[in-house]
Amino acid sequence: MSSIERMLEAEKISYAGLLEKFRVAFQEEVSCCFFLTTEKNTSGRVIFENGEIIYFGYANKRGDEAMLLLSTVKTLNYRIGGLRTYSRADMTLPDTASILDSLSGSVVASSPDVSDAVRPVGGLSEEERKAVEAVLIDMIGPMANFFIEDYVDTASSLKEAITNIITELPSEDVSVFKSALQKKLH
Repeated sequence: MSSIERMLEAEKISYAGLLEKFRVAFQEEVSCCFFLTTEKNTSGRVIFENGEIIYFGYANKRGDEAMLLLSTVKTLNYRIGGLRTYSRADMTLPDTASILDSLSGSVVASSPDVSDAVRPVGGLSEEERKAVEAVLIDMIGPMANFFIEDYVDTASSLKEAITNIITELPSEDVSVFKSALQKKLH
């Protein structure tokens, strides 16, 4: 079993353990996305392309700010996904070796987890946003945060958010999502 296959089995991990997974991805020149969530549903993503970190986001922060916030977390859940739905992110980051050294040097602070980070509302009303979020959480759990960040917070309308979300759902879940959302909104 390769080290990457072993990584796919884990769910909950310490900050130090996560950094070790990052180092393996770097050393083995892996292309993948680490989906991260905390017990308080703060979410993040770290995207590797051929072993290089090309995207680093956590708690609605990007780049250096995200790295600093992530270093305050003691344990988190993670899942590794492929890059099928991701394109190269336009993010200026230091080289991956420097990022890993910086993260390794971070002292895990005793400050609380950043779960109440400000989230942009986009073009949806607060009622629409909360309804979409509730339905997604019911359907896919903590991974709903990624849908919210990618498809709801960036949408100019509810219709655009729904259109973007359903492209990512399995076909059998599309009608369930639409029906549940309609009930929440009416």
